[in-house]
Amino acid sequence: MHVFEAWLPPPVRELLEADPDRNKFHDIVLEVEREWQLRSSESRFASLKWISVINAFLKAKSELAIEDLQLLVKRGLDILLSSSDNLFVQIQWSRCLVKVLKKHRNKLSLTIEWKPFYRLIYDTHFKRRVSYEGLALKQYHQDTIVSLVRSSRRFFPAGSVAEIWDEFRPALDDLSHNSALEGVSFIDLFMPTKLEKLTETDRVTLSSKWFEECLHLWAALPNAHYWDRQWASLLSRYIKHCFISQAVDWDPYLPVISTHILRAFEVPVGKSGTSSPVGRGISREIVLAFNGGGWAVPVSKYYAKAIVYMLKPNSSAGNHLSSLIDLLEQYYHPSNGGPWTSSLERFLYYLVYYFQKRLAFEQRRQNITGVSPESNLFLGSTERISFVKALLPLIERGQYSKDGDMSETAASTASMLTYVEPSLVLPLINSRFLTALNTITATHQLESAVTTLALAARPTFLACAKGGIFSKNGDSQTTALYLEEFTESLVVAMFSTLLGMDANDPPKTLATMALYSSILCNVGVVGDVADGGTLVLPIDWSQWLDEFLSRLFMLLVHLEPSGQQMDTGLDNGYDLSSSTFLMQGGSFYHSVIELLFGRLTRPLYLQALRKLTQFVHNNVLPGAALEIGLLGSFAVFASPPEAICQLLVPIMHSLVAALGDFPATGFGGGDITKPDLCKAKATLSQAVETSVTFQLNVLSTSLIFAGEHILPHRALLDSVLFAAFNAPSTKVNEAGNRLLSSLLGSLIFYYPFDQYKLKSRFVDGVEEWISTKTCAEAGDPPSWHIPTEGEVSYANSLLDQHLRGALSNLRDFAGSNRQAESSGGQGQGKEYLRVLFLRIDATLRGVGSCLPDFEMVPEAGASDSKSKRRLNVVGAFGTTVGDVTSRYEAAEILNEACEYLLTERADDTVLLMMLIRVIDLVGNCATLEHSFWSNGRMLRHAEAKCLMEPKMNFINHSDAKNKRRPRWLIVEMVSLHNAWRSSQARFRPIYAGPGNIPVAKHLALLAQNLLKLSLHRYDVVRKFAVSALGKSLKRFPTLVKDCLPVLTGSLQDPGALEDSAIGACKVLMLRPVLRHLTQDWSALSLFFRSLLKSAHHESVKAQTAINELFVIFSVRFGGLPCLSTASKNENAAIYNGLVSDIKGMLSVGGDNMHWRYKLMANGMLLLLLVYPFSEGAKPNPVLESRRIIAEQFLSNLSSELPALRPLSIIALLCLLQASSPESLVAKSSEVSKAKNEPENLSLKDVLLPVIQEQGFGRTIIQNLAFDHHYPEGSGRSGRWNGGRVTGRISDLGLTALMPPFTRDWPRTRTWDVGMIGEAFSVNSAKLFKRLARECGESLLNALRGPLEEVSNSLDERGKQCVAAEIIAGLLQSDVRCVVEAWDPWLRPLLQKSLLQATVESAPEWATCIRFSLTGKGGRGETSPVLRYEILECLAEPLPSTASTSLIAKRLMLLRAALMEYRPVPSLSKEGLLHAHLLREMATFMTHPAPQVRENAGNLMCLLVANIRASSALEEGRAGNDPTSYAGVSQPSLATDFKRADVRRPVMTVAKLRVTGASPSSAGPVDIASSTKVESFTTSGSAVESSRGTDITLIETASLEEFNRVLVEETNVTAQRIQSLGGPAFGGSEASTSDGPYHVDSGSDDIKWMETVLYFVIACLKSGKAVDMSTTIIGLLHPVLSLQETSEKELSTLAKVALRLLNWHPIPSEHLPAAVKALLKAAADINWHTRVAALVFIQSFVYRHSYILSRGDKASLWKRVVELLSDPQVEVRELAATTIAGMMKGAESTFAEAFREETVSSAKTLLNASKKKRRTNEAATRPVSTVATIHGNVLGLAACVLSVPYDMPTWLPDMVTLLGRFRGESSLIKSTVMKAIAEFRRTHSDTWAYQKDSFNEEQLEVLSDLTSSASYFA
Repeated sequence: MHVFEAWLPPPVRELLEADPDRNKFHDIVLEVEREWQLRSSESRFASLKWISVINAFLKAKSELAIEDLQLLVKRGLDILLSSSDNLFVQIQWSRCLVKVLKKHRNKLSLTIEWKPFYRLIYDTHFKRRVSYEGLALKQYHQDTIVSLVRSSRRFFPAGSVAEIWDEFRPALDDLSHNSALEGVSFIDLFMPTKLEKLTETDRVTLSSKWFEECLHLWAALPNAHYWDRQWASLLSRYIKHCFISQAVDWDPYLPVISTHILRAFEVPVGKSGTSSPVGRGISREIVLAFNGGGWAVPVSKYYAKAIVYMLKPNSSAGNHLSSLIDLLEQYYHPSNGGPWTSSLERFLYYLVYYFQKRLAFEQRRQNITGVSPESNLFLGSTERISFVKALLPLIERGQYSKDGDMSETAASTASMLTYVEPSLVLPLINSRFLTALNTITATHQLESAVTTLALAARPTFLACAKGGIFSKNGDSQTTALYLEEFTESLVVAMFSTLLGMDANDPPKTLATMALYSSILCNVGVVGDVADGGTLVLPIDWSQWLDEFLSRLFMLLVHLEPSGQQMDTGLDNGYDLSSSTFLMQGGSFYHSVIELLFGRLTRPLYLQALRKLTQFVHNNVLPGAALEIGLLGSFAVFASPPEAICQLLVPIMHSLVAALGDFPATGFGGGDITKPDLCKAKATLSQAVETSVTFQLNVLSTSLIFAGEHILPHRALLDSVLFAAFNAPSTKVNEAGNRLLSSLLGSLIFYYPFDQYKLKSRFVDGVEEWISTKTCAEAGDPPSWHIPTEGEVSYANSLLDQHLRGALSNLRDFAGSNRQAESSGGQGQGKEYLRVLFLRIDATLRGVGSCLPDFEMVPEAGASDSKSKRRLNVVGAFGTTVGDVTSRYEAAEILNEACEYLLTERADDTVLLMMLIRVIDLVGNCATLEHSFWSNGRMLRHAEAKCLMEPKMNFINHSDAKNKRRPRWLIVEMVSLHNAWRSSQARFRPIYAGPGNIPVAKHLALLAQNLLKLSLHRYDVVRKFAVSALGKSLKRFPTLVKDCLPVLTGSLQDPGALEDSAIGACKVLMLRPVLRHLTQDWSALSLFFRSLLKSAHHESVKAQTAINELFVIFSVRFGGLPCLSTASKNENAAIYNGLVSDIKGMLSVGGDNMHWRYKLMANGMLLLLLVYPFSEGAKPNPVLESRRIIAEQFLSNLSSELPALRPLSIIALLCLLQASSPESLVAKSSEVSKAKNEPENLSLKDVLLPVIQEQGFGRTIIQNLAFDHHYPEGSGRSGRWNGGRVTGRISDLGLTALMPPFTRDWPRTRTWDVGMIGEAFSVNSAKLFKRLARECGESLLNALRGPLEEVSNSLDERGKQCVAAEIIAGLLQSDVRCVVEAWDPWLRPLLQKSLLQATVESAPEWATCIRFSLTGKGGRGETSPVLRYEILECLAEPLPSTASTSLIAKRLMLLRAALMEYRPVPSLSKEGLLHAHLLREMATFMTHPAPQVRENAGNLMCLLVANIRASSALEEGRAGNDPTSYAGVSQPSLATDFKRADVRRPVMTVAKLRVTGASPSSAGPVDIASSTKVESFTTSGSAVESSRGTDITLIETASLEEFNRVLVEETNVTAQRIQSLGGPAFGGSEASTSDGPYHVDSGSDDIKWMETVLYFVIACLKSGKAVDMSTTIIGLLHPVLSLQETSEKELSTLAKVALRLLNWHPIPSEHLPAAVKALLKAAADINWHTRVAALVFIQSFVYRHSYILSRGDKASLWKRVVELLSDPQVEVRELAATTIAGMMKGAESTFAEAFREETVSSAKTLLNASKKKRRTNEAATRPVSTVATIHGNVLGLAACVLSVPYDMPTWLPDMVTLLGRFRGESSLIKSTVMKAIAEFRRTHSDTWAYQKDSFNEEQLEVLSDLTSSASYFA
């Protein structure tokens, strides 16, 4: 049994034993089974009422029968999967099932099919919906379904692994299509990887070969964050589940996996920037379906999981981890913070989290199976030590980070690792604390150091105990040293941190409180041993206590509120609240005080009590009343008799005496029986009022735990209460309210009173913490305060005096005592009512649910005993007092008071708010306990997080089933759990049976009163009333039906006030109301009609509220009420009537209706879309309404209201069918799909009359053009809301927040954000596509004339965009009439529009082309019918006189067309077109126009990528299809790229000639001069006959030759450009006289290189760079050599290309070629090229460090070391920086050898220098010698700077040796001084203890180097 159940108060346990939760849960499951057997829509909704009860039992820690849980899961899944038409039902059941499956996953034995889940997700989120659901609802739905699938994976049937892989693997073949992203998302979501749960067949599928394939697919799409995230999630989960079975040897895959991990952290390396400039976009569906949390789970989590579970003995995984940490360590330092800090922080956290989790699992597994710890399966001591050592540098760097999350994580991870290896971690924590304590310059470090010490206090005590790890050390001297050091640190901390308690430094104060709380939880009894104290901590507790209380009192004196007052709300009432930092979340003030007073020995307790009494009696601190009251409450808790007598009784006497000097009002009862309202009001002085209020507040807080010990002072307390309520002061009255409430709670509530007594066991003197898993382990249960008869009697007397008495007085006043007000008692009457409400409020809050609730029993027809048995969880917060009649009486009197106040005092907001609060307490008693539980859980959150001992513990090798916490904290949690149980037991009564529980008439009466107050004219009253009414409606949803007539009447009644309309809108926004509206046709109809009739409320506030209501209703809309029910005909009639009415309003009052209401009415029609249900031969009752809606929305396209047209487009996309069998052309799959649709869904008959109206097309184009607004100075569209209608979110949200009814576009090439237009509306294009399929020829006839007119209106950009959308939709429609119209008028129109398009409209026409050529189907595998015709139209050559802008436009359009590409055979028409276009691109390599060259480079990249895709397709077919073209050998014309004469570059850019382009051609044919496209688009037969002569670049050999020639010519061109650049850029002066062709040659070379650079940039941005790595690597040297040239534009392009190359991952097979290119560039004669090579080497080596071969690393290392002695200073300095970076994570042999060689050379040079000085040789040296010395000094500096924050053993000598070169030349001295200054800067934070590594001589040398020179020197 769980401790939370076993330790409940005895009365509650008795209730549990009498009626166990197990039996109740069984009955609930049977009720769910009964609902399922009905198999109706009503039963699905009826089953929802059981979900909250099921969740309560799951949260109650009860032991439930597994059979019941299994049946519940089965029936829940049945209900969920059968409710595809209602997302709300699916959401509710999904959340419930997730909780069941997560909590009981190891006990359940189920089989859950995966395919229904897949169909559910796909049909809901990836297919066109036929009905409307709110956007928020769909997001909630996807999140819950995804969670359910993840929880169900382990229960998938045998064979699911292979089925899932076969289902989604084909989607990964085309990575350019978004279906690949969807495929990997589904694989990650559904794939089970828990091998022990799988069959042998499934294990074979998930083999190492599968893992290799996954890694290959992962690497195929670089720089795609979403792609990386999905594969990391899947493979890390697979690695975790494989580590026990050892099914895969991870060592071969570690380099690849480590490379992925390293690249995931986008940190700045060299000049590469902080984030990748290349990234792939994600479609809207994928974001909503699989990324709803907004990257809630960081990818660092998956990488950390993979690393931890790949660790094993004798594996290289540990070395890879150490290398990875060495590379990332510098970015954890506070001075290196940036955007990457968050991911690094999560990486550190999850490394430790999963390491702990694995160790705990291994310990548990060893205990179960008896496996030896030395087994290769588990981590041994060596691996643990290695892991901790590797992570310590990260913790040390992050501890003082400026990022709060990083410093917090560093502290928590240090604490967790202390339980693993305390001997490694504790010295670090101790030294950092002492350093921070003594530092002066970095005081911020103390807070972090104290926090870390607080978290590590528990492991420190355990390690230093007798049985701890230090005491087991064989070296007694070392043991004594450790014990003395750590215990002394804690003693020092206890005293030295007292000064940290400062009101002006809240963070440090809170950290200090956390330290004290942590220490007090471990030391046992606080005090001297002679008095019973413990010896865990050798400290003078008396002295510490005295100093602590003194500092605390000083803190309280200077404490000031933070200025952020807490929202009291309805739940808190008049509870004393504080806004000081001591009482805010995360503060340990509460626990420190309760622990201190609870654990003090008696002498120390008396000492503390005396100081506290003196402080309270001598000070009045209103701002710290709660804090001081807590001190008093825990003093009373520890020893009630003494504390009450010494502390509280004097306060009570003082209060009676102070208030006795003033006249009493008589409002509070007592001896004054009848108050005189006409008497003039007396007042208290401000000083007295402040003092009395403070004392009352302290007294009320101090009495929380007084209990029966207060009974002897009952008379005195009564006097204080009466005096407080009779005082003429509002503040004093409210303080009396708090006192009465606190007193009642202390008398009747259940609360533990011995949790701080040390009943738990001790482990070698340290208090043992306990787990919550089993009662046996938990120790002794707590003792509870069970009210005695005297306490109950006193509580009842207080109820009689202050509840019944006040209610009686209230009734008398409201009924018959009004004449006093007319005779001058108006003000006193208000005060009287206020005091009465305060007394009633105090008693109701004080007793809570202990006052019996209203009786609510099932209907009279349910007579069996089972139906009368409540099925709620059992709970009680205290002993029952009073009787149920008190609530009935209170409800009646409050109803009278409400009528009185609304009639006589409607303007008194104070009294009305007090009335609302009292009504809420009478009707919703359970909310008090729930509020107590919620606030308590927040209060204890920080303590539960800090005071926690993990499962695994290597200090004393204890093993627990759960985390361990202090006993007192567990008891506090049990008390909170009991409060939660009580709130659930009394919130809503649940009985067996189908009927609803009738609401007591008094509750309904109170709800009506709250409803009236919700419509009040004052906003503050409405706000409070709506909040209280929302609780009542949530508790009893049936009350909504009674409230609706009043609410809708306030909206539609012309005589209703606007304030009531605003209040009605706020009530209608409540979730219970919205839920009822979507489940009842009558209510929905009434709601819609009232909204549309609310236009008479003309104020801005009212209209804003109405618009906001409708937007929220739309966003949260859960679907229409079901029509296929028993009352189907009646509901259908309501539906049809509502549609007709809305349509009538739009038709009749269209001109007079406000535009907002037009928009709202059309939005309602969209919400009312219902998919017609089948009724056999009967006519469908809703089909006619569907047609009316379609007609309305089509007519709206001609509307002049801008906001209406986008809404209508969305609606028509939902209404129109996706396919039509009458108009489709040869698409058999779509024809069959269309035939499966119901025949009567066609809307053609309705749409045709509208389309055939005169001027329809012209009007639509004109109106839609207005929706394409182009803001001045902006290239991005503002859509319809710009310029015509000023919009607020309430106005525009309806359209902006509409869920999409179509798939996102584009679905391919989402790397490049271009080619999607500036204002092109995909929705409009899709609308005309579907209209064409529905209306065919009629639509074409209506649009032809207007489109031809638009083609002549070039300056009207909006119309051009609309025309592009229309033509795109028509070309995509694939209907017969469009195909037939292609040649007569569509093609000429398209050609004309494309040729005449302006620069501004060209992007829209490019988008039109791309959209029209988009492939169809889920994976885009089906091409449009007119695809080739469109390509043919675009490829038609331009005349020789064409302008450059026209040429650039043609190339851009071709690029847009070819972006939507599916691999085709090379000798198909499209394949040949690609080959010829690629040849044509050579004609533009040296074109004069830059825009032409840019477009040519971009298009060339696209052509090469497409050809490679086709080549890969044919390679795949070659092995299976003997007729494939892959084996055909064909000649290549790639040599056409070759230059005829390298010294005559004017001849080298000749146009490529096509040899044998057609079968009849005998000679070369110039593409540019061809007049017909048929010359290069031969038919299939011609292709077959010309295989031997036609030339293609499709074959692999041809592409390789093309790449080779391109690379060779580009390298030659780059060299020539360098040679022409002049001496400043590495060229020669003689280059100006090379010949007559110099000028032209240089110009052509530059143009050539610009085109090549555009090609490289396009390749890197396209996402296809991995496939073209050979070409890119071949062009690497030219890119590096052109970084600095005399041509600035060329250099700018080269720099852009290099910036992209810095982030480009090069496959391992291409790395040798890349290294070769880099070595060549690093040896280039141009020093600018060498600099560029060094810059690139920095990021190249960093990002490929794990997959570079040792030989390649050695070559690069050797070359960079050689550059240290380069003749150019800039090269030498950059080489030093590069070496310093390469030493991070480098193989130790390279770094060690370099250091040894550098030191040896430095010493040799120093000795040689000394000899020269002694022999008086000439001071001058050759330049080479200076470069050599400088290079050696730079090598020393690189070694020093390679460890910027550490102090390895070799570093002091290295620094000293570097300093000896300060006497050299100024260049060398400057290098030395810079290096030393950087060394001091990076080591400044830790210099206090790192300087101990230097000897005195070294410190003296270092001091001389860093000291300032004297002026007189």
